[in-house]
Amino acid sequence: MNNLKPHSIIIFILFLSGIIISWRAEGFRFSPSYRWIYDIGIIFKLLIIPSALLYSFIVLIFYIKKDINLKIKYKWGWLALALSPILYFATVITFEFIKNHTSF
Repeated sequence: MNNLKPHSIIIFILFLSGIIISWRAEGFRFSPSYRWIYDIGIIFKLLIIPSALLYSFIVLIFYIKKDINLKIKYKWGWLALALSPILYFATVITFEFIKNHTSF
């Protein structure tokens, strides 16, 4: 794993496509004749998003082990793009934790 750019782009496209598939499949949830589109979309979402998350963890491990060549321009941007699934889930979990444990 010597180049971060293609891995960052693949991770981001996987993650974004999983979110878009899930979002678009929700419209067919209550349609009796097109329910199969929802079912297949949810299966794809459940395959794509965790694989992007796992791929992002693998990139993070390689980055920590210094196996990634970061002699590229905008390395922090590419790294943030590669870690976007991790950052997204960490943000969602943090906000949900704060929302459920605060009382007004």
